[in-house]
Amino acid sequence: MLNQVWNTRWVKVLMIGSCMMVMAAGAAMAAPEDAEWVTIQIAAEDQALLNKQKEIDDYVAGAGKNEMAEQGFSVTHTGVVGDKVEVGITPYNESFADFLYQQLGEEEMLVVEGEQAVLLQATGATEDPVSSEDQRSAKQGEIDAYVAGEGKAEMEAEGFSVTHTGVVGDKVEVGITPFNEQHANFLYDKFGRDLVEVVEGEQAILYGAEAAVEPVAGTVPQSNAALWISIAAALAIIAGILIASRKRFIKK
Repeated sequence: MLNQVWNTRWVKVLMIGSCMMVMAAGAAMAAPEDAEWVTIQIAAEDQALLNKQKEIDDYVAGAGKNEMAEQGFSVTHTGVVGDKVEVGITPYNESFADFLYQQLGEEEMLVVEGEQAVLLQATGATEDPVSSEDQRSAKQGEIDAYVAGEGKAEMEAEGFSVTHTGVVGDKVEVGITPFNEQHANFLYDKFGRDLVEVVEGEQAILYGAEAAVEPVAGTVPQSNAALWISIAAALAIIAGILIASRKRFIKK
């Protein structure tokens, strides 16, 4: 009779433990396998666009300066828009756009019509528009190189990040988040105020893939939850064995 009772308890313990292990397996299988990789892919694409923009800026400020002048057009702005790097040119026509596509590829770039800006000096004379455009393009390239290089750690230490750069009017607009005067002055000290305007930026996807895969505070990954359920199931089985063995020993 005692053996029968003990065996019944054994069955209950094993059934409870088995159910918990099945729940754990179900939770693990329910977790989307590609969720983390999708996040990493988004961050990688974002970084690829920034790298492409830097390549274009370097070309505009370097070898492309004379080449575009010979073709008869100039670049007014560059900036990441959606899944492309937008490049504004003036005057715009298909032959000029095709020239840039041949030089830089068209997979990650979109050539659009740009607006010509002319700066007025204090004397009232007009400044050479090509020269001013070159200065702004060169300044944007300088800022982009800083953001993607040594500036990444420096800005992180200051407590802010750059969300975008782009030529707007007669300035290179630099979006930062969070925005305050201290952070803006930090960049002004680096790049000056003549060609740079620091504005409030909107938080976008983080540059590094490392940050993109960080779990949201207060959440537990499903794989970890499954692990804890499995541990709890194993502990339940062990506890049941100990209880059953103790009662059997006492009755003897």
